[in-house]
Amino acid sequence: MVKQKQEKPVPQFINDFLEYQRYEKTGTSENTIKAYHADIYYFLEWIKQYKGINEVTLETLNELVDQDVLRWKYSLNKSEGDKKPLSASTIGRKISTIHSLFRYFNKLHVSDSLVARALRKPPIPVDDRAKYLSREVAIKLKSKVYQDGIERDYAIIMIFLNAGLRIGELISLDLSSIEKNVLTVVKAKGNKARQIVLNQETVDAINRYLAVRPKSKDNALFLLDYFEGEPYRITRTSIENLIEKYRKLCRIKHCTAHTLRHTYGTLRKEAGVSLETLKELMGHERIETTLIYAKTTLTEKARVAELGSI
Repeated sequence: MVKQKQEKPVPQFINDFLEYQRYEKTGTSENTIKAYHADIYYFLEWIKQYKGINEVTLETLNELVDQDVLRWKYSLNKSEGDKKPLSASTIGRKISTIHSLFRYFNKLHVSDSLVARALRKPPIPVDDRAKYLSREVAIKLKSKVYQDGIERDYAIIMIFLNAGLRIGELISLDLSSIEKNVLTVVKAKGNKARQIVLNQETVDAINRYLAVRPKSKDNALFLLDYFEGEPYRITRTSIENLIEKYRKLCRIKHCTAHTLRHTYGTLRKEAGVSLETLKELMGHERIETTLIYAKTTLTEKARVAELGSI
């Protein structure tokens, strides 16, 4: 039995905000709620230390000025001890969380002076948002998993590379999600579903896994199988660990589930898939999100150089 990670305590007015996000706003996943909770908790802890107080109330937040929030923003860019500095995307997410919190209280007219001007998100560098593997490195990775890994791991890597799923979407896959060569994906950020046609190699990888999949009452497609107890749905940590394992075996500098998703998007764009089609395949709400794949690559530049050659 896996122990549920205890969430750190926050004041009731913060819980009210989290409940609003969970039940009143559409399209907010449970993973997003957990991220909100963690971001706000550490923001409140920073305020306690900064102000030298033991408790943060709504009145405390109401008394903050732009300079206070700017100091908090600057603190996000500092690394402590052996910890790596936060990425631009993580900093942007944390700032966005606190901005949403302040907007929520302003909307309720609980306060009309909570600062928001100092909470503009920093621009996220394209390279930080869309790191991906080259086709050669992606082939090296999948070949290594095929040679040295188990059927489940190979099926997972193939789905990431050939369907572009988010890690939460892959975890949520059920046995009923796959029918012949069509994968039905329920978006992690909400309940909308999309269908992706898989290539034959990915279908074969899934079928080989299904042939050895442990028997379980759990309808999850991918399971964790232990010697004791009933196998159960695979976890985020397990997926992150298996990707890290093969990253090291292949000596790839950087590779996460998000890297594999961006690899799918980038290679499809290079192959000539339109942005509108890619938007649907990747489950983006807005075309602006898909535009990160519109950056011209060296492959495209080389192809264009040949088009008008004299």
